[in-house]
Amino acid sequence: MKIIDLQGGIYDQWNLNGKIAGELERYATGDLNHDKLKEIYCFCESNDSVFLYAFEPIEGSRFFIEHKYISN
Repeated sequence: MKIIDLQGGIYDQWNLNGKIAGELERYATGDLNHDKLKEIYCFCESNDSVFLYAFEPIEGSRFFIEHKYISN
């Protein structure tokens, strides 16, 4: 997943295992941890299972939810 800035440059990139699930809406944003910064949440498909990833798109950030099994 890449975050692109307003000038079209790559702000940062996060690598996911599998492919991003869905056909239209591929991610969601929200401040679920109430730190006044929106996180990005996305689901990935790998084989017959779905996994959740979540991170805050700030420089040097890492996933705080990574490859969490959701369903098959």
